Amino acid sequence: MAQDASQPHQTDLDQLLQALPVLVAHISSDFEILYANHGYRDWFGLDPAAQYGKHLKDVIGRQAFRVLLPHFNQALAGERAEFHGEVPYVRGGPRFIHGTYIPSHDDSGRINGFYILSVDLSREQALERQLTSTTRRAETIINTAMDGIITIDETGTVHSFNPAAERIFGYGAGEVIGQNIRMLMAGRDHDHHDQYLANYLKTGEARIIGIGREVCGRRRDGTLIDLLLSVAKFEEAGRRMFVGFTHDLTERNRARLEAQRNLDQLAHLNRVNGLGELAASLAHEIRQPLMAIQASAHTIYHSQGSKDQERAFNEALKRIERQSSRANDILKQLTAFLRKTDDSPGEQVDIASLVREVFGLLDPDARMTQVRVELEAPDQPCLVTANRVQLQQVLFNLISNALDAMEVISTPHTIRIRIHQLDGRDTCHVEVMDSGPGLDEMTMDKLFDPFFTTKVHGLGQGLPICRSIIRRHGGELEAGNHPEGGAHFRFTLPLSGDQHARD
Repeated sequence: MAQDASQPHQTDLDQLLQALPVLVAHISSDFEILYANHGYRDWFGLDPAAQYGKHLKDVIGRQAFRVLLPHFNQALAGERAEFHGEVPYVRGGPRFIHGTYIPSHDDSGRINGFYILSVDLSREQALERQLTSTTRRAETIINTAMDGIITIDETGTVHSFNPAAERIFGYGAGEVIGQNIRMLMAGRDHDHHDQYLANYLKTGEARIIGIGREVCGRRRDGTLIDLLLSVAKFEEAGRRMFVGFTHDLTERNRARLEAQRNLDQLAHLNRVNGLGELAASLAHEIRQPLMAIQASAHTIYHSQGSKDQERAFNEALKRIERQSSRANDILKQLTAFLRKTDDSPGEQVDIASLVREVFGLLDPDARMTQVRVELEAPDQPCLVTANRVQLQQVLFNLISNALDAMEVISTPHTIRIRIHQLDGRDTCHVEVMDSGPGLDEMTMDKLFDPFFTTKVHGLGQGLPICRSIIRRHGGELEAGNHPEGGAHFRFTLPLSGDQHARD
């Protein structure tokens, strides 16, 4: 082969060898280079012909020679040898190669050296390492993620099921992979998931992909769990695949329910605390009809035998009935206000009527005798669907706060309540304004913070609870100062469906 390379005219075979994008060489049994193709120029920056007669070790370097020597010797022993790995070449730096070493023979059949065919796989190896690293990183993320990660194909068959999904659903991955994803679903999603997939594949209309929503899952033991599900799509080997991320909402919902129970308890305590100040006045108010009843009974007793007995008897009975009804109304208002009714269904409530009820409840309060009340309400009632007692609590709290605020001023006390509906909006606006000193900047910033209060004996829960109640009804509660002076509280509530229809 070396003889052919030294001739002026290269053979077709030599031209082919020179054109190959690999390293080709013929090495003698003494490790002298007999032939080298253009790969030596590409790999090492050397003129191939100038390397003829040089020891291979001097060209590739001592370390590279030492790494490859066992394979060279194997070829010199008459066996084909292969090497796959990194070689620390002295020129051009280390390369990841696949080398093949084939014995060469003279005319008598004796081994006189070996052929080298080396392919540089450094780029491919770097990509493979990068892919391996990326794959391992992705596997680590998936396997250590707190959320369940599940992949399915376009038929709904599960292809992967990470450890978090195992914890959430109680299945081992081997029990789920290969099964239809519907086994993890409940209710409507279980019954219609295959149809959802078919519709998406047919129309491309995504109802959950890239959106996310709360769904109900089913554990291995049959119990139901609340989940937040997000879905993304991708392609793998030409097939459409879907990956679902499931976040267990059980603890969050349990904590939310517990927080709501605590808030309801605080709301109840707030109502009780607010009415404590009215206890003496309420007792006095109830005592009045009871004394009237007693006086009427006394009249009946002493009118016996008189000529006006029948008329006096009838009038006394009417007074007894009227005063008994009055006492009963007072007790009913008090009982309803104190009762825990958070779970009661909403009813249609006229806001103006509710305001009047609250003033009726506050009527025994001595402070009310010094207050001028202005109620501005539309001719057409503003009807909202709400929990009556909760809204009553909000109004009671706002009006009580107004009474407290005006105790520190000597000017006439006025509470103005305005109920109105903005044109073209399905919202009822309620404003409560007083003639007190108003709110300073620090108070305004912390007004709705839990446990913040300006009262000596206050709990600091009234206004936060009021805002929570209004927001639970789909509205908003805000506070500020009126341009004419005094505090200005306003809240909104969506009108009921019947009100929309009438308007």
